[in-house]
Amino acid sequence: MVLEWSLSILQRSVRRKVLHVNFFELIIVLAQMIFFFPPFVFLLVYVFVAAWYKEKLRKKYNHDVTRFESLQPVDMRTRNFDTGLFDCFNGHKSFRKCCFACFCPPVRWAADSSATGFMEFWVALILSSIFITIMFVFGFIGRIHIRARNDMDKGAVGDFCSWLCCYSCALTQEGKFVDKGFRALRDGLQIAAVEAQPPRARIVDKPQETRPPTPATTGSGSPEPQQQPGVIPETHTA
Repeated sequence: MVLEWSLSILQRSVRRKVLHVNFFELIIVLAQMIFFFPPFVFLLVYVFVAAWYKEKLRKKYNHDVTRFESLQPVDMRTRNFDTGLFDCFNGHKSFRKCCFACFCPPVRWAADSSATGFMEFWVALILSSIFITIMFVFGFIGRIHIRARNDMDKGAVGDFCSWLCCYSCALTQEGKFVDKGFRALRDGLQIAAVEAQPPRARIVDKPQETRPPTPATTGSGSPEPQQQPGVIPETHTA
C-alpha cells in the first residue's frame, strides 16, 4: 500500500507537469523505498563506490583493468592460489584489501569477475548488490571459473565452504591473485606459468656400442700368405 501511494504521488506530479520538486514528498518516497526494499540502499552506495574504485584502479595500473577479460594476455596458470585462505593480513596492504572485501564485496567481486572474463563489471555489481544475501552463490561460481581459466586444481567443496563460511577470506584470496595480473599488465610483463604437470622425461641419445678392435680394422699383425694357383704348399715331415 505504501509503495502504491508513493508511485501515485510520482504519477500525479508527472501528469501535472510539476517543474518544482516537492522535496518533502520525494524524501517520503525514498524513505519508503529504503524501508521496504533494503537492497536499493546497497545498490546506490555500491554504484558510487564502484565508480570511484574503477577510476582508482585505472590510475594505479595505467590500464582499464576492470574491463571484460582484461587479463586475457597474461599467463597466470598455476596449481592453486599463491596465498592461503586465511592469509588476510599477510602481505602488502593485505589488511586494507581484507576490509574492502568485507564491507564492499560486490565492488571487489565485480572487478575480479570482469577481469577474468566471468561477467561484465556493472552487471556483476548490480546482481551481487541486489541479491547480496545469496552472493556466496555468485562467488562460488566465479571461483570455479578462475580455477578453470588458470588450469588450477579442482576443489568445488572447499570453494563452496569458503564462500559460505568466510566470504571475505575467499574474496581477499582471489583479489590478491587478480592483483598480480594487474601488476603484470602495468609492467608489460608476462607471468611465468607454473607447471601443473610433472616434468617430462628427457630423451637422451643412446651411446653407440664400442666394439674391441680387430686386426682387420686396426691393420696390425702379419697378413696371411696368399696361395698361388697351381702351387702345392710344402709340408714338413719329421
